[in-house]
Amino acid sequence: MAKRNVSEIETGVGFFMGFVSATMDVVREKAYPFAAIYRLATAGGRTTLVKIVDLAYADWQAEQPKPIDEQLQGGRHPYRGGPTNVNASILYVQPEFEELKRRFPAYVNPDYKGKRFDPIERCKDVSKESREVAFEYVHMNSTSSIDEVLAEMDRKYLRPALYEELLGFAEKYPDEQRKYPIVALGSETDVGGDRRVAYLWRAGHGRSLGLNWIDGAWGGLYRFLAVRK
Repeated sequence: MAKRNVSEIETGVGFFMGFVSATMDVVREKAYPFAAIYRLATAGGRTTLVKIVDLAYADWQAEQPKPIDEQLQGGRHPYRGGPTNVNASILYVQPEFEELKRRFPAYVNPDYKGKRFDPIERCKDVSKESREVAFEYVHMNSTSSIDEVLAEMDRKYLRPALYEELLGFAEKYPDEQRKYPIVALGSETDVGGDRRVAYLWRAGHGRSLGLNWIDGAWGGLYRFLAVRK
């Protein structure tokens, strides 16, 4: 077997030493127990590690040069490159965990077991009668907070999609989530005291259903599913 170039090894070691050092600095600043970070290197921490890698990738994507048509529109604007004003028939039913695994065979976050989603405050009056719903994407080109995303939706007379609407969208347009993660900010569930929202994404070449912190920073890779008010 050919020996690796020494400079490559040194570069790799330097990166990981810097990464570990920066991570430990953040842990100290937040006064979290180090055991919570060490857990990432175990089988039990893999799910969390996958989320961290997804977020890092989303932030990296957001930093890449944007297509000229996006630059000309000034950066933050609702995404228009995917299906907009597309319809899907929605049944406002929350499937059990086994049904979710059938729909998303690549991966379903295990925290979905036994969980129910409730509308966020601004979506509490949304009708749950089965009906046809028209969808659009909102895409923030840079990392944004939930308040910034919701403000953009308000500006465009949109509301965030509910969990049930996200599932209906995924059923009718299964290939969309292979392009980018798609989030429903209109519903939330509690996981260990944290507010989480559902999002569609890929796992390898398959389709997955994940959970993310609603109050976290959302990288530029995400598309937020919205409905016309």
